[in-house]
Order: sequence, then structure tokens, then C-alpha cells
Amino acid sequence: MKIKECLKCEEEFDPKHGNENYCKKKKCQYEAKKERQAKNYLIGKDAKLAIQKNHKILQHLLADANMITVDLMKVLKMGFDQNGYYGSGIIKESNKKVMMVHDIYFHVTSENPKKMEICKHKR
Repeated sequence: MKIKECLKCEEEFDPKHGNENYCKKKKCQYEAKKERQAKNYLIGKDAKLAIQKNHKILQHLLADANMITVDLMKVLKMGFDQNGYYGSGIIKESNKKVMMVHDIYFHVTSENPKKMEICKHKR
């Protein structure tokens, strides 16, 4: 096999497969993993904060109700992030596409002015 140079310590090593970029030292492998995770953490952190913020806004709007319809502009002015959700689905009864934020679904209507329908997920 071809001899490679470790991307961390720059020592030569004999890789077991072509994808290996780090020598067998635990320190090199650990530091490389730590750097990869740090890059991914920034993306994950932003998404998590957006989802948490949206959940708080939707929970506040719903209060004790199970379903409400609110003007979209009102929700956006409260700081709602349209990309702050983690899943989507279709409600069978109404055939509406909804986005999920924990235990709350929301759907933006196509009417003018746009409205947001918010409902709690029935478990």
C-alpha cells in the first residue's frame, strides 16, 4: 500500500484503506474528530436555537387552545423563523402540508393576506 502523511502530526504511516488520513496515535484521531464536531456544532446550534425560539412563540400564541389561525405578519414580527422546524408531514383529513416544532404543527395558508394555522399535535 501507499505510505501517507498524517494530517495532524505529519508523520508517515501505512494506511489500512485509502480513506485514512491520520496515523494510529489516539491524539491525532481525537483532535481531528474534535475539529469535525466543532464545525458541525455551529450548524446544529443555530438550528436548535431557531426551533426553540419558534416553539416558544407558537406555545405563547396557542396558550390553552388546541388550534388557532393568526396573521402571518404578526407571527413574523414576533421573531418567528420560517426555517426553524425539524420535520414536515401531511394531515390526512385536510390534505395540508404542515411543519413540526416539537409538539406543535403549523401551516401557512395561500390566501391573501397569508395566515398561519397552528395546532397542537394529538398524542
